[in-house]
Amino acid sequence: MPDQDTQDPGPQELLRVEGVVKHYPGVVALGGVSLDVRAGEIHALLGENGAGKSTLIGVLSGITQPTSGQVFVDGEPVGLRRPRDAQDLGITTIHQELSLAPDLTVLQNIFLGRELRRGPFGRGLLDERAMSERVQDIIADFGLTERDLRRPVGEFGALTQHVVEIVKALAFDARLVILDEPTSGLAEEERVMLFDHMRRLRERGISLVWVTHRLDELYELADRITVLRDGRTVATTDTAESTPEDLVRLMVGRKTTSLGAIAEDRTATERPAGPRTEVLRLENVSRRPVLGM
Repeated sequence: MPDQDTQDPGPQELLRVEGVVKHYPGVVALGGVSLDVRAGEIHALLGENGAGKSTLIGVLSGITQPTSGQVFVDGEPVGLRRPRDAQDLGITTIHQELSLAPDLTVLQNIFLGRELRRGPFGRGLLDERAMSERVQDIIADFGLTERDLRRPVGEFGALTQHVVEIVKALAFDARLVILDEPTSGLAEEERVMLFDHMRRLRERGISLVWVTHRLDELYELADRITVLRDGRTVATTDTAESTPEDLVRLMVGRKTTSLGAIAEDRTATERPAGPRTEVLRLENVSRRPVLGM
């Protein structure tokens, strides 16, 4: 019979950020950010433009070096001096602008820079069979086929390209995937499918840090939410214990009704008096699959 005094320790902490500061000349991009991410959770990261989200992502990705503060993985302090350091620790970032080479095949993109080769010391010819075998179970779980692996990634739409980035992360044992505005440019049905993929990652025990500005999305699958304002962490809360109004108030530092109200307030403040001169016009812009005629 288990000891009744023994308490469930809860989900294990995978990542912790403590007091991270980043100074640029004349600018404090991060003024003391703290964040903790548990294993197997979807953790949303919110904040207005300029709140520090992109800088924090840069720090966690090994792209940006903090002025001070510390990042811990599995409770141990780590130094993320370059993107490969983050990748070696199982941290992968999928940026809003995907880092895929459209003319290369899906398989080539998955292993780009980390190709498997035949021969001694991995210095021989590319071993496409070994690379394909390594991802078979993963692609099956995310709706890709062996034939898809041989097609140029540029032939696929935005959702499938996100899936390729996910498979690329899983092929190298990612434990934490950072998603920067992943639903940007997706149609509604693609958004729903992407959320299914995110749930599948959580079921695999993989943690997600999910940057989004759409509050309506959060309540569909985020477990917890951290809000940044002016380069600082102002709150971390369970999603079920928050409301959109609470989150907006935390983001802007005052009571308001919606993000739309924030935009209207800014527009009213920034709008110059009198007639305005047109400085830019777009007509008949098309870029499949994101924009149609």
